[in-house]
Amino acid sequence: MAVFPGTEKTFKHGSTGYNKGCRCDVCKRAKNFIAKRRRERLKGSEPPEHGISQSYSVYGCRCDVCVDARSKRRKDYVKDLAGTEPPEHGLTGYSVYKCRCDICVQARRDSDKRRLSCPKAYAKEKERCWRKYGILNFTYDDYLKMYEVQSGECAICSCDIALRGKKRSKVAQVDHDHDTGEVRALLCHNCNKMIGCAGDSGTLVKGAEYLKKHNGGT
Repeated sequence: MAVFPGTEKTFKHGSTGYNKGCRCDVCKRAKNFIAKRRRERLKGSEPPEHGISQSYSVYGCRCDVCVDARSKRRKDYVKDLAGTEPPEHGLTGYSVYKCRCDICVQARRDSDKRRLSCPKAYAKEKERCWRKYGILNFTYDDYLKMYEVQSGECAICSCDIALRGKKRSKVAQVDHDHDTGEVRALLCHNCNKMIGCAGDSGTLVKGAEYLKKHNGGT
């Protein structure tokens, strides 16, 4: 169950969550599944009346009457929302309501500064990010140990990498096997991106041969 910002009502993720404004992957898939099933059920049937909401969005009619009516409704909807603001400006307004006013932007920057200055908060943020990419059994302590073993250098190009920083290209990236989730080493951003795009060692070998061929054997 989740609580939608600005209300005290709870909802389950899925089509209900989507209708209440949640745009997570679960709610999007549920919404698309329901819409697809409705279109399949109504396929071939004649809309009850052209120019109404059901004709365009439910029955999929794209005649000039329905398209014009849809455009008009969208313009009226945008006009009605003109000048409205999120319930509260700040970090919630920035991350949830996509507000980019000076207050919300500054709140986001302050939040980033606090997260970077607090080791515990930074560690939790890192572990959350790793879990998102399928790295499950890897903690921030393991990250520190691996960084110490590598002497703060990228495992491929040996450039200096940092434990934290504002620039993503300077921070140590965790390279892992996408099939098993096993962590391999810490890389700089460029090397990690190269490994991820190549996919396998065969492509990298061919790339090395290609560079030797076109760079005079070096």
